[in-house]
Amino acid sequence: MKVLALDDERPALAVLEKAVAAALPEAEIKSFLLPEQALEYLQNHVADVIFCDFVMPGMNGIEFGKRVKSVLPKVNIVFVTGYGEYAVETINTLAPQGYIVKPVSKAKIQAVLGNLSFGSKKTGLYVRAFGNFDLFFDGVPVGFKIKKAKELLAYLVDCAGTCTRRELTAVLYEDKEESNAVRYLADAVKCLSETLNSIGAPKVFVRKFNSYSVDFHYFSSDIREYEDGNLNLFQGEYMAQYSWAEYKHGNFL
Repeated sequence: MKVLALDDERPALAVLEKAVAAALPEAEIKSFLLPEQALEYLQNHVADVIFCDFVMPGMNGIEFGKRVKSVLPKVNIVFVTGYGEYAVETINTLAPQGYIVKPVSKAKIQAVLGNLSFGSKKTGLYVRAFGNFDLFFDGVPVGFKIKKAKELLAYLVDCAGTCTRRELTAVLYEDKEESNAVRYLADAVKCLSETLNSIGAPKVFVRKFNSYSVDFHYFSSDIREYEDGNLNLFQGEYMAQYSWAEYKHGNFL
């Protein structure tokens, strides 16, 4: 998931960054002190959600949000305010995807995520492979305690078949000693299994002796929608956070 954080006060921005990283440990976070810098960045990049200070000098959150929506109409914008009930009433009239009253915390970030839309309102389990790889359950991003567990799932989705333990350790832990790679993979496998079990989807992940796969019957995905004819879903990026996915990029051009 790609997150943009904007606050004109450096200490407040640091708090916001820390809270977002705690709530979404796998997220790619870009931070800005000036709205003009953020707008320039968004001319050539995308974001799934923007956490934006409501009161800023020069360009307030209202104007910033309007300009962002003109470029990225589907992006989620969450206003962050320290001005209490009056600001909240004003924010509500703008119908944003959410707001947070300072001080920002991990719990507040997690609470507002449930109100956001991430390109699919489908219920159940949904895999998004275009852009950054993400997993959603009932429209809410699924978090992983171990980042490599998420990458393991991404690789199995990309593979669309059975992968051996040797292959996975070579790809996911190419810079590690073999004994360490095997141990790290075991941790990732355990984390992936526990994460899927926690959302009631244990059948997605299939384990056999020294081999792993995913069962596509138990989740929907943008890849399948693309194959069914919705070619607009591909906007130039595929599992963008993983270098091993680059080889398949040409399949969608």
